[in-house]
Amino acid sequence: MSMLRTPSTLLGSILLFTASAQDMATSDVPEAVRHAFGQRYVHASDATWEMDNDGTYAVEFQDAAAGALEAVFTADGQWLHSAHKIERAALPQAVRSILDDRFAQYAHKDAERMDMADGTMHYAVELKDPNGQEVDLVFDTAGTLLSRAFEAPGATDDED
Repeated sequence: MSMLRTPSTLLGSILLFTASAQDMATSDVPEAVRHAFGQRYVHASDATWEMDNDGTYAVEFQDAAAGALEAVFTADGQWLHSAHKIERAALPQAVRSILDDRFAQYAHKDAERMDMADGTMHYAVELKDPNGQEVDLVFDTAGTLLSRAFEAPGATDDED
């Protein structure tokens, strides 16, 4: 059975991950998820797992070829996407143009390239508006804004 996720659901699982995720021991991760991860990322090391409130499992790890990555799986081991940080300059020109035009007053915090299970790429961009509110945007490669979410007040981000 395939699981269909809308861009908004996808963004929710990506963005709420940091604020609502719970660290967990590898031994507590379902066998199907660990197996799928091991099959997909044969050369992974230093894996740390978290479970999101929506029931997905995210793993941050090092890959010998790709460097630092994060991958997200469903509880039955279905891979949803992988992400790695990129510089703003590595965003597609269409995405950078929208950021320059529509979000010029926002400070850039970070960006990620997301390789999706359906073979497409998305780009997650975290910005801070002039009032200090963080906003997370997800774009496709053509620069279409797929979703926008504001970080919940009081949410913490371990990477800041």
